[in-house]
Amino acid sequence: MPGTTFVENHFHHRRVATGIRRAIAKCAGLGGGIAALRLRPDDFAAHQAVAILLGQSGRLDDAVTHLRAAVKLRPTAADAHSNLAYALALRREFEAAIRAGREAVRLAPESATARNNLGFALLEHGETAPAIAEFREAVRLQPEFNQAQKNLAEALAKLPGEK
Repeated sequence: MPGTTFVENHFHHRRVATGIRRAIAKCAGLGGGIAALRLRPDDFAAHQAVAILLGQSGRLDDAVTHLRAAVKLRPTAADAHSNLAYALALRREFEAAIRAGREAVRLAPESATARNNLGFALLEHGETAPAIAEFREAVRLQPEFNQAQKNLAEALAKLPGEK
């Protein structure tokens, strides 16, 4: 699958990684995260952390619920939109995934992760040429981003006449 995993997706950028790690440590795992959200339902970082844990355990519906809450709490948080795009694409909700991915790129045009996740949603929706453009930009922004390199190669292989 050409998408960025939840761990790669959230821990790709140091700034995001630091906040998420703190939130996970604070929440002490999924049970602790859910308990923390009962006390503070407006905790953006806790919603993000819980979404990561839920996504890793295959509970995409619940992960999407928390990512939507995070987006509602911080509409300008590009990482939340990008993570939502990825989770929605995994659920095969491509139009919503593409909208979320485009919003992430609008908010953070220099985010390789946002571009990669938008590319993933586009590719899964069958929009190969736009996906290639997003993957190329992700690799340009961050040449060592292995998942974006793999996604680009996979997308290029889907073009007619390419093998």
